[in-house]
Amino acid sequence: MSEQEILSLYQRDRRKALKLLHDLYADMCYLVAKRYLKITEDAEEIVMDTFLIAFEKLKEFQWKYEGNLRAWLKKVTINNCLMKLRKNRLVFEEKNCLEFENEEELVFSNLQYHEIIKAVHSLPQQYGLVFQLHEVDGFSHTEIANLLGLSPGSSKAYLNRARTSLKELLIPLGYKYE
Repeated sequence: MSEQEILSLYQRDRRKALKLLHDLYADMCYLVAKRYLKITEDAEEIVMDTFLIAFEKLKEFQWKYEGNLRAWLKKVTINNCLMKLRKNRLVFEEKNCLEFENEEELVFSNLQYHEIIKAVHSLPQQYGLVFQLHEVDGFSHTEIANLLGLSPGSSKAYLNRARTSLKELLIPLGYKYE
C-alpha cells in the first residue's frame, strides 16, 4: 500500500492506517534509533514515542510525494533520539574549527554495516552523533548546529575528529582507507 493510500485510509479508519504505517516503518525507525542509542530498550522506547507522535500529528501531515511520510517518520525518530540524549545530559563543547577547514572524504572498502555501527558506537558520543547526522542521515553542518545547539564550525570539528578516530580504529583491523 502506498503512503498516499495510507493517508487516505487514515481519514476513514485511523486505527487501521496507523497499524499499516507501523507495519511498514517500525523496523526502519528501530534501526535509526539503534544507530543513535546503544541500549536496545531505549531504541524500542523511541520507536513507540515516534508512533505516538505519528498518531497525534498525522492529521496535520502534508503529503507531497512517495517517501515523504517515511522521511518524516525518520526525522521524528532522530529528533526523539536527540531529545533522549539531551535528557541524559549529553554535553557539547564549542570546538575551534580553524584547523578543520579541509573536509576529506571517509571511505572504507570491505566494511560491513554492523562493523561500522560498532566502530561509531565506540567513539565519544558527541563525535558519533555528529558523524551519523552528517554522514549517514545527510544533515548539513548548519542543520546539525541548529539541532544540537552548536556552531557550524563546531559541527565540522566534531565530524573531523570522528573521522580521524574511525580511521585509527579501523585501519589497524585491516581495512584500507581510500
